[in-house]
Amino acid sequence: MTVRAATTADAPALLRLFREVYGGHYPLALGRDLTETQRLLALPSTHWRVIRDAAGEIIASAVVLGDTTPRVGVLGGIAVHPDHGGKGLAHRVSAAACTAAFGGGSLDSAYSTVRLCSPHAQEVVLHQGFRPTGVLPGAAMLTRRESLGFFVRYAPHALTSRSAPSLLPAALWPLYRRALSSLDIADTRPPEITPEAPIPASNPIAVSLRRTCAHRYVATADHHSARLILDLNLTAGSARLYSVQARPGALPQIAPALYEQLAHLGVAYVEAAVPLYDAQEGHTAQEYLAAGMAPAAYYPAARPRAGRLHDLVLLAHGTPVEPDSVRPCPEIAAFLPVKETV
Repeated sequence: MTVRAATTADAPALLRLFREVYGGHYPLALGRDLTETQRLLALPSTHWRVIRDAAGEIIASAVVLGDTTPRVGVLGGIAVHPDHGGKGLAHRVSAAACTAAFGGGSLDSAYSTVRLCSPHAQEVVLHQGFRPTGVLPGAAMLTRRESLGFFVRYAPHALTSRSAPSLLPAALWPLYRRALSSLDIADTRPPEITPEAPIPASNPIAVSLRRTCAHRYVATADHHSARLILDLNLTAGSARLYSVQARPGALPQIAPALYEQLAHLGVAYVEAAVPLYDAQEGHTAQEYLAAGMAPAAYYPAARPRAGRLHDLVLLAHGTPVEPDSVRPCPEIAAFLPVKETV
């Protein structure tokens, strides 16, 4: 069985494979939507690899989706037909996708979000050189809500261009230290730690949430104190806070109403990604923390600017999952609350 590149003609077979493996519950469109799968397969930055059986049917899949602007990829779409498990196919096909993605020199790093209910899935990404840097609590909805481990891998010498943050909110410090330790990054110039600022008591602000296109929503607050743009994945029950325009201190006031409205839509997980370019982004992260988000994952050297690679932090408002649904590998156990390990 040989590993080969997938083509747009393989899209229907790939969707069949994902249905066989995930029972129709795969949260990403690349495993459910024919048009989106064909679109991704046609992109030169997509490195999709498959393995076929003797009859020519696709029995294993893995893909690295590249984004050439930030030079970041994401490893996903890992699936092996149930009739062919235990043969190392997930390792082989994932290795081929990663080799193709990093071999062209267009990526500085890649990340992967991995089901923590599956020790084998964690083993696969670890085998490809990824290392854990956080946990996304209750980030995905398959047959039930699951937490995902966040893993990263770097191209050779990428970390030599890393620019460490100069300022970091105190609440991010434990995650920062654990992530750097996991990646064996020497913290030669630790950031300045800013204490948590007290949030003045105030009345909650009501929010109006409206849909603007397929997955994009806009939330506006009373008195025009804030405008937020969110990308919603209703299949996964998750949202990404994409843009915030708000006066200082407004986000913590509108967050309760926003979370409530999102919950009515079935969204139980809200995430924000904050690149730590300078002190201003540190203050932005502090606003998200005050709005009820918690440190989830830390991604060193994730975003390019002025010839350097800057860190990124993922903050999340999520619901802890049932402890019996988490089976972490030893490498990621340090990022989990004690009650979520078994």
